[in-house]
Formats: sequence, structure tokens, C-alpha cells
Amino acid sequence: MINEAVLVVRGQVPPKKNQYRSGRGGFYLPQDVKERLDLIEAQIRKQWGRRRAVKHPNICFELTLRNAKADRDNTVQTLLDCMQRAGVIENDNVGHCNGWILIAPAEIAKPSTREPVCVIRLTWGENEETATAEPVDAG
Repeated sequence: MINEAVLVVRGQVPPKKNQYRSGRGGFYLPQDVKERLDLIEAQIRKQWGRRRAVKHPNICFELTLRNAKADRDNTVQTLLDCMQRAGVIENDNVGHCNGWILIAPAEIAKPSTREPVCVIRLTWGENEETATAEPVDAG
């Protein structure tokens, strides 16, 4: 049996990698970025509910971004980090998240009609610990 979940994140996703500032004895995220990440995590956590974290899910990201200068890769990395913090995936490393990751072509939000939104589609195996497609040994 294959399980599915669809998570919808509304609003701009800040590419966390580009937001770090230096000072205070190291690097830090500004408070407004932390607050936005907390809101994204809360959206994901509410939709995920009390399910356990899954290992090796297949994930499809459908992004509607604010403008054509947005960085898809960093947006997806931020979403993976928020999914981990929200308990959807155990970790975003290869040992825990080695299913298919697909980033669909991004759409640009029309300022007057749509806000940025990210749709995250997950599928995973029956016992919530196995991906629907096992990693292939290339060696």
C-alpha cells in the first residue's frame, strides 16, 4: 500500500541559505527570518498532524514564487529543513531522505491575484518507514 500526503505552504519561503548575517560572534538568522520559518513549520506541522516522520519518501515540490529571480534550490532546501523540524521527515540527509525528489517547473505568482504558494506531495511505503521506490545501488 502506498501512502500519500499533500502539504500546502502559503506565503513567501525565504531561502534560508541567503539570509545568514555575520556578527554576534558568528553567523545568525535575523529575527524576521526566524519568525517566517516558524510560521512555515507551523503550517506544515498542522497539516501533518500526529503522523510519525517518514523515511525515504518520494517528494514533489510545486512552487509558485514571487518573481523570476527566486532561487528554487534554496527554497526547496528551506522547505526540507522545515519539514524536518515539523516531524514530517526524520532528517533531510541521504540516510533518511533518499527517495525521489522532484522540483516541478516553478510558476511566478501574479501580484494582483495570487500569493506565493508551495505544494509538497509525498508518497511512502506501507509501514511509513520505506520509500515507494528503493534506492538503487549503482556500484
